[in-house]
Amino acid sequence: MNGSPGNRVPGNPLLRHITGFHRDDEDDWVAELDCLHTQHVRHRPPFQERPWVVTEAGRAERLGTKLDCPLCDRAELPEGLDVERTAGPFDETTVPAGLLRAHRLPAGTWGRLRILEGSVDFWIGTDVAVEHHLDAGQTQPIPPEVSHEVRTKGPVRLTVDFLRSPVTGE
Repeated sequence: MNGSPGNRVPGNPLLRHITGFHRDDEDDWVAELDCLHTQHVRHRPPFQERPWVVTEAGRAERLGTKLDCPLCDRAELPEGLDVERTAGPFDETTVPAGLLRAHRLPAGTWGRLRILEGSVDFWIGTDVAVEHHLDAGQTQPIPPEVSHEVRTKGPVRLTVDFLRSPVTGE
């Protein structure tokens, strides 16, 4: 792996745009992010200073601004996604060249690499970049807009699921 797709700098979090807000069951504000994750945004001085969250105008001003998404950094799939389509299965001779070099999924689309037979090495440019060895039966979630690449290691069969939100079509 080349270790530098996307020019990610270790220690820089994955920043996602705030697309909306809602309240949870405990009446706390939750930011809706363009990666399809959600994140609490509480104002609880002195530990969490977010006075903007308590007013409608403050929240409106934050729409479109960026917020760190640790769930994307850990490549955790958001809940409730549907498989939009599946590519493959591919073997070591039919894996598209694009999968074997650094590339990204579009905004709003998650991927799930599924290893059916054999093994691959998988690199993902999260904070901090991670390389995994994946064997048959294992899966790897892939966040939108994050550089990643696959390296086959001999005979392999794999598929890639593309997942999106069923509610918004995002």
